[in-house]
Amino acid sequence: MTIREVRAQIRFHLGQLKVQNKHHHFEDMTREFARQRICRNILPGTGPVGAGGDQGRDFETYKTYLDDLFVIDDTKLFEGVSKDGNVFFACSLQEKIAPKIKFDIKSIFSHTQEKRPVIYFCVEDVSIAKRNELIKWCRCEYGIDLQILDGRALSENLSDPDIFWIAEQYLHIPSEMYPTPTNDDEYYEKYRERWVENNEQPYNFSDFHEIKYGLRKATFEEKLKPDLVPWLNTINKFLSDGGDYIKSRVQYEICVAALRGQNNLNAYKDIIRDYFKDIEEIQDPAKLTDVGVLLMYCSGAKHLGQLDIEASYLHDLSRKYMDRTDYFLENTIGINTRCSLLENKARAFMFPHLESVEPNIKIDKTFECWQELVDTVEKAALFPLEHFSDTLAVLTPMIGKDPRFLKIAHRVDQLLAERAGGFTAAAKCRDRAVAFYDNNQILLAIDHLHRAKINWFSAETLRGTIIASRFIAEAYSELGLMYAAKLYLLSALFLAFHSRDDDVQDYISKSFFQIAEMLYKSGEWLTFFSVMELALLSHHHYDSQPLIFDEHDNRVKVFIYGTIVRTLSQRFWPEVSKHVEVKFSKWALDQKLREELTLLVDEQDESSYWKKTSIEDIWLQLEENLSGKPFNDVGEVRKIGWKALGVEWEVCFENSYELTRVVEEFVAILQVVLADLAMDDLQVLPVKVKINAYLTKEDRMKFSEQFDSKKLEWDVELPRFKDKILQEPDYHTQNTLAYALSVLGYCTTLSQKEFQQKIKTALENDLISKTFFTRPYPELYREVLTSKLFMEEEKNTLDVIEPDRIYNLHEYPELTWNNDDGKFFSTEEATKYVQNRYNRLSLLMSVVWPKILSSDKHRSFFEELKKKGYKDWHLSLIVCNAVANYVARKKVWTGFVNHIYMQKLQETIINILNGKLNEEIYQLNIDEIDAENFQMHDKTSFASMMKTWGLVIHAPVPNFQAIKQFMRERYKVFETDVPHDALFTE
Repeated sequence: MTIREVRAQIRFHLGQLKVQNKHHHFEDMTREFARQRICRNILPGTGPVGAGGDQGRDFETYKTYLDDLFVIDDTKLFEGVSKDGNVFFACSLQEKIAPKIKFDIKSIFSHTQEKRPVIYFCVEDVSIAKRNELIKWCRCEYGIDLQILDGRALSENLSDPDIFWIAEQYLHIPSEMYPTPTNDDEYYEKYRERWVENNEQPYNFSDFHEIKYGLRKATFEEKLKPDLVPWLNTINKFLSDGGDYIKSRVQYEICVAALRGQNNLNAYKDIIRDYFKDIEEIQDPAKLTDVGVLLMYCSGAKHLGQLDIEASYLHDLSRKYMDRTDYFLENTIGINTRCSLLENKARAFMFPHLESVEPNIKIDKTFECWQELVDTVEKAALFPLEHFSDTLAVLTPMIGKDPRFLKIAHRVDQLLAERAGGFTAAAKCRDRAVAFYDNNQILLAIDHLHRAKINWFSAETLRGTIIASRFIAEAYSELGLMYAAKLYLLSALFLAFHSRDDDVQDYISKSFFQIAEMLYKSGEWLTFFSVMELALLSHHHYDSQPLIFDEHDNRVKVFIYGTIVRTLSQRFWPEVSKHVEVKFSKWALDQKLREELTLLVDEQDESSYWKKTSIEDIWLQLEENLSGKPFNDVGEVRKIGWKALGVEWEVCFENSYELTRVVEEFVAILQVVLADLAMDDLQVLPVKVKINAYLTKEDRMKFSEQFDSKKLEWDVELPRFKDKILQEPDYHTQNTLAYALSVLGYCTTLSQKEFQQKIKTALENDLISKTFFTRPYPELYREVLTSKLFMEEEKNTLDVIEPDRIYNLHEYPELTWNNDDGKFFSTEEATKYVQNRYNRLSLLMSVVWPKILSSDKHRSFFEELKKKGYKDWHLSLIVCNAVANYVARKKVWTGFVNHIYMQKLQETIINILNGKLNEEIYQLNIDEIDAENFQMHDKTSFASMMKTWGLVIHAPVPNFQAIKQFMRERYKVFETDVPHDALFTE
């Protein structure tokens, strides 16, 4: 927990003192604070406080005749005494504090002639203006100095490790709110010497605090684990000599240390039972947090085999905890306390044994409590919202995919931004992103990183923005979206290079090397060598100790990539290798390193993997590890390909500098859109999309369709990017984004209205800001690669490598085609549809099916379909459509489809479904319907099934194979059936 979060917790618990009418607690706490921070010779006030018997002052210093420092046996007994000038102290929990301060000061000096300074403690925060006004009033009225320590000042001071024990003792701060020990602190060795080495006897809460500090550090730091047992032995001394309150705190610390540090709680079962024995009688709602956390620990330890205890016991404890939480919720007025109790109740619903002895978690109830909490917390200014956000980050890997979790987390981010600033919200958002990323939930990590980037983007937090941008790029690359990754790396480099802040210049070379890495992974191997020229130059210019090879991991990685490219090109593609070696010769390397890298290729052993393995096996490995074909940046025509959402994407364009910049921007935006929408089910058909890109002199893009039954194909004319003219980034990006979305719109089977609603939601969630960052892509591209470094002429003179070898694009787990049950599918509804088809087509089949069975060619056709898994209702649908088409053609023969034919076809089908067969069907000569007709309706039948579920085919030329696969996988057309009379019998 950060120090800021600890202070927020202290501030929260200070605010609860008034709600719980604990003026005496506040007086005791401030008196102890004064003794530790101001002076030690303090005399408590007497008299009924509420009746004013203390005459306005709650405690004061007393006169001492000792020197400022009275030493006995090297012990500083009275360090900090007030010898010459005594002080009055007063404290209050009132909200309208200024009138109360004046009232108390008047009371003090109406009973004494002494002109002592007054130190006033209050929970309410006092603005600087109000503070100065009160100080001036005191000097004018009484000629004395006034010092005010308000809630914020107390919170900041009480978070210091040496006096944090005061907050623990008097405010009952939950143990989990303990300040995180730093790796380099001045306290651990001091405390270790006193309690472990000297083995002193502890006896008060201050001693407990020091021992707890050492125990926590030894629990969570691997290098200090040898100290864990001695610290446990030391804190155990309190169990026989400490009071009930300190005893429960000690028991808690022992259990946490044993579980988190030793992975075993079995030795402490008696302590656990003793700690929980009074769970039904908890009087302070603040203690519920500690009890709930430890109960969750114990439940987890039971599941992991780290605690051998009865499940029935944990079930009983869980129920009692929930009952006590509900009791406080029913009897609590304070809104801050209510929020804290809601957080505890939400945690209780995650107890594995709450509902029964057998583990069973009802996460729905947790979300209900969290939702009530976030609906309430806006008015609870003292509730520690940052800590709640930390709790969400911990739970992210387990429940982070749930839409309810994302909604609550997003709302918490908004509240944090309002309360603590965008930087704080961004930091918490980033923490959840890291949790998602570490749990291989890359899409959710990207979503949260974008939020963090937005909240971080300012001059004061530029370093954080650059870090977030590079992290976003890494996440995109994990999904094979290399041009979306490149967009964010180019942006990070732009920010670092153009900043006047020396603190971010180390990211210039880091970004260059990361761009080079992305180029390698995307198969742009010749361009990789050009960017490495710049990366090494920036490395020597900006990085410390650039010549020490092992100090820079990013450089080691790209050198390995460079060695692989040089080895393979020399072995398999010598023409390209010549250009590679020219580029390699320009790398800024010291002579020794250049010789070492050269030897890695030139003198590589003939038995090494890259020298002996066949091109076929190497090709398979490249397909597995790269997102693009090797050297796909050479040749007169470039092809960029990738797979996402079940669609195989290919963009083809002339390999020129100007066109490359704008095409890569289009691809980058399209990839960002795909990642953004991938978390939602767009009901995408598994089709192939091909885009042929050209430059146009016009200022607007132009699309023209070239669809066929195998792929969706467009010719796209892209405007030339005008470097010397101020671009309109928003317009430029939105125009590109609109066309990218329109391409995706042809792949979905959602209705136009539903798809547009998805887009609207995405836009409301800042889709535009995700596709544009800092500057337009072509401008960022030019910052890295000039036309000279691009080597257009050299690339165009080279032939495409392995032109006849298929390169199978790698599919990344989170972007694979969704073949789960369709969004609208339900087994119950599907069964109804099938039963309905059997019922409504029964009369037709009774007439037509015997005729089909009598025809060898037609019977054979349907028998083959049956062998392929077709159900009888499906065969009936094919027959219905073929017969209806035959009848409509016979009545309206025009040689082509027109509206009259379509009207007659629809009329015929409706009559068939309603059991009204016309004479043509009864008199049908089945041989007049050729086999091709039945084959055509086999294909189109899957499209008609889609309409049943409200799905739409947007392409004017349907891809029947993709439609069939879609309906097979997602709407179970080859699995759903009901009892019926079989069409084929033995």
